[in-house]
Amino acid sequence: MNVMTPFEQTDRALTLYANQFAGRSIVLDKFLYDTLDTSLLNGGVFLAAYWWLWFEADESGVHTQRRNVVVALLAVIGVAGALKLLKVLLPFRYRPPERPRSRSTTAIRC
Repeated sequence: MNVMTPFEQTDRALTLYANQFAGRSIVLDKFLYDTLDTSLLNGGVFLAAYWWLWFEADESGVHTQRRNVVVALLAVIGVAGALKLLKVLLPFRYRPPERPRSRSTTAIRC
């Protein structure tokens, strides 16, 4: 008997909805793959925003945003640590596209 939790049902429904567009247009598949694989979008934009906030100074030359940048970076480190801890503590389960006997399709790797 396969009993899915409401979270698993919602996750599966959202995954199947997003996955219905995979493989219909090779141009769209390649665009999405290249966009998500680009280092500039994955890290460069955020790094540029952090640099801008770090070096921005007001009229008197005081760097008022540095405290916010440090707090944000510490918060990101804390969240990453919490996610790693949850990954270790919670049980593993396959994602729907990787689950055996799943009826979902996967995007074409170009």
